Amino acid sequence: MEKEELIRNVCIAASAAIPVAGGSISVLLDKYLPNKIEERKQNILENVQTDLSRIDINVLENKLDNEEFYTVFLKVLNKSIANHRKEKLMAFRNIIFNDIISEEMAFDEVSLYIRLVDELTVDQIKILNLFYRTYVINDDKYKDIMQRNSLNNIIRTIWSNIDEDYLMACTTELIRFQLLIGRTESMKRSSIDGFTLSRFGERFVKFIFNPVYDDKLYEFK
Repeated sequence: MEKEELIRNVCIAASAAIPVAGGSISVLLDKYLPNKIEERKQNILENVQTDLSRIDINVLENKLDNEEFYTVFLKVLNKSIANHRKEKLMAFRNIIFNDIISEEMAFDEVSLYIRLVDELTVDQIKILNLFYRTYVINDDKYKDIMQRNSLNNIIRTIWSNIDEDYLMACTTELIRFQLLIGRTESMKRSSIDGFTLSRFGERFVKFIFNPVYDDKLYEFK
């Protein structure tokens, strides 16, 4: 089967599998929002088709024989259609892409990645992106300021008018999810004010920020 035909068949099947809504809310959606829902669905599938076209046909065919891939694929598509924020949509795109090209994992980490992208706020994703740019891809843009200041001061410097309590809530939850780890655990590793990405956190940010990436999405306002 030709690569383009294979990708097209996957996207057609996925489109049919995405529910618009269920129960009483479907009445409202059928009346007021069908165009918007259909537009989102088409945008998602067009992006998926573009991403799949970048993958070697042998890798793609091998992965499409795997039942687990379809479970991940449908989870991501359903989460994506419920989102409008580009930061999350890009993260979901990268999860599908990386799930295809990565070796099979011993644990169900990808399902946790999907749940974390869905549950984390966009601001928390932006905070994680600071660590990704500084310690994973070695971007010089924030490197000096991140190495000379505490985590809270860094974020206050580049994110004007941030509420202290909200910032604390954001970072505390990232620590609770073991995406960031504290001073004792991060000894001998590069860190910001004693905080750095955990090994799990590093795997997570690589999965959601690469290869589809737009630096402007993660700028603080």
